[in-house]
Amino acid sequence: MDEVLNPTAINNYLSSIEALSGTNFKKWNEQIGIVLRIMDLDYALREPAPTKPNDTSSKEHMALYEKWKRSNRLSLMIIKGSIMPAIQGAIPASESAMSDMKSIEEQFIGTSKSLASTLMIKMMTMKYDGLSGVCELILKMNGMAFQLKGMDMEISEGFLVHFIMTSLHAQFGPFKINYNMQKDKWKMSELIAMCVQEEERLKAEKPNMAHLITLGPTKKIFKKSKNVPPNSWYTYVYLIREKSEALDMFKLYKAEVENQLGRRIKSVRSDRGGEYYGRFT
Repeated sequence: MDEVLNPTAINNYLSSIEALSGTNFKKWNEQIGIVLRIMDLDYALREPAPTKPNDTSSKEHMALYEKWKRSNRLSLMIIKGSIMPAIQGAIPASESAMSDMKSIEEQFIGTSKSLASTLMIKMMTMKYDGLSGVCELILKMNGMAFQLKGMDMEISEGFLVHFIMTSLHAQFGPFKINYNMQKDKWKMSELIAMCVQEEERLKAEKPNMAHLITLGPTKKIFKKSKNVPPNSWYTYVYLIREKSEALDMFKLYKAEVENQLGRRIKSVRSDRGGEYYGRFT
């Protein structure tokens, strides 16, 4: 017992507990239980408080009460010390470690269910938008799956890999077809490596060119010109009141696409209407 409760061991046990944040109750609850059992302090969590001894109480009863009292006092200290200050006020105060744990469980079981629903909705709606890297998208979705696992809603790696593939942009079409034709299943690390490689390949194929067209009021449907390369993936539409505003819109467009793709526009094609020349440039 002395070895278990030496200062170094106590510090190691307490530092192994992940602070309760409201989204990790299951993991926190397991860690608290393990630490208190190892430190032989879980008696107050397993047994209700014995009656307070009096002058006629036996030595056994008095010893049992002192054991429970010590366990309860230290358990409460460890429990409260492992809760983030921001949420401590939401937990009703209690003088019993057993009651305290029950209050915490009641407080966060519903929160965990709500968070799980939020995470599932986010995962189903997340798509590759080209603004952030594909690696970032995969890591975000993998992180959400890890959070769900802590709420007893584990998602298998095979399902998650396939789900992430379906969330990729249409420009990854040939890449997804190639994946579906393979017999072997990819691990998460393999998915990240292959997707990043494909993303870099797609970026390298895109021309450093912008095609600019300014249209006045019309009911005609604009169709892509045959002169526009097929690997120009994006179309942007900016509404302006006057033709003189075209250059300002182009500057916004230039900043956005260069930031999005990490490449600079090296040439520009337009219909030579004059809005990008003369006094506006």
